[in-house]
Amino acid sequence: MVQKSNTTQTPPPEVLADLIALARLEAVLLVKPSSDERSGDHGCWFGGAPTLPKRFDWPWIVDEATPRNPIGFLARVDLAQVPRTPLMPPLPATGTLFFLSDHVTHIETPDAAPNYAVIYAEEDVSTFSPCAQPDWPDDFEAVEKTYWWAENHARSFHKWPMTFLVYED
Repeated sequence: MVQKSNTTQTPPPEVLADLIALARLEAVLLVKPSSDERSGDHGCWFGGAPTLPKRFDWPWIVDEATPRNPIGFLARVDLAQVPRTPLMPPLPATGTLFFLSDHVTHIETPDAAPNYAVIYAEEDVSTFSPCAQPDWPDDFEAVEKTYWWAENHARSFHKWPMTFLVYED
């Protein structure tokens, strides 16, 4: 049984000052518009399939030098569409970022170290064809950490448009 405490603890002043300073950093939030709104920023989306250049290999989770499962595609961000603020860290003005994450292992073992990949393509990928996530190995059911995937397998998430929200102090 978990008991809730009725007391609250205030962090030490130096910790609180650090937290407030972090909260004041400028940032850009990636946002999925409401489900009935299909607009978004050109070249930016969640889910679906990436337009990875052929020179990039799809990232895989590897156990003891054996590919276990491909990492799932999360989002594509055209850097020319990202709003800039004066205090943001510098990002390239052009190119595309592809975000991928191993959501399968995380579901099975939430405390496991996260497995992810961020791929930066300098060239314009707007005319590239979408590429599908590779198939899982035929014997993936034998892997203890991913046994449930046999019945719940999905090639990708639904594709959703993306837009940006700027957070400034």
